[in-house]
Amino acid sequence: MLYFIHGLNGRAGNWTPFIDFFRDYGFSCQAVDLKDGLDLRKVHVMDYVNKVSSLVTIDDVVIGHSMGGLIMQKVAEKNQLKAGVGICSAPPQDISMNRISLYRRLRYIPNILFNRPFKPSFGLVKDVFLNDMDEQMQQEIYQNLQKQSVHVTLEVMKQKVVVDEERISCPLHFIGRKDDLTIPADVVKRIAEKYGSSFEVVNGNHYIFVGWKDVAERILSFLNRMK
Repeated sequence: MLYFIHGLNGRAGNWTPFIDFFRDYGFSCQAVDLKDGLDLRKVHVMDYVNKVSSLVTIDDVVIGHSMGGLIMQKVAEKNQLKAGVGICSAPPQDISMNRISLYRRLRYIPNILFNRPFKPSFGLVKDVFLNDMDEQMQQEIYQNLQKQSVHVTLEVMKQKVVVDEERISCPLHFIGRKDDLTIPADVVKRIAEKYGSSFEVVNGNHYIFVGWKDVAERILSFLNRMK
């Protein structure tokens, strides 16, 4: 089974084109809705990790985008897997990444103080996540983004998640994108180096669901190399 794990403000439905692609090659697939059944005022990253861990077996591959890539690393630490793939993956604690500027963070202080789930502003999303796209497409994508837990957002953005690479035994593969301003390709490369894993870069920004086929083909190539 291929398990697909969405990012911070993503949703399981984002993975539909990937699932259709891999099913055509004979893979069983499931996109996990991390937030389903959980209280966003109480949930933490480890709740998502535990949800995915409850599904996987040694015969499964976990594929994660952004925060989902970080969850993949943690699931691989806690469980025996066939393999893991991180796409534009958020890094664990020991690998630094770019931080959002203070003036952009100020508007979210009320959400943090009152523990209100939220999604980032359109201005931030279009500049950092959806750069190099036309505004109509940016607007359409933004409308489909989901609110996220304050706890989870801070744990990911402030890099509170620790992963012990010595406890991961399965092969991992990481994919960065050349124009990603959220988690630049050099950060993804350092994550791959932490695990002694393979790494490659493809065109595109952080939003992998535009230009998705190139990413899907690279994942397929990695899976075929393991046969």
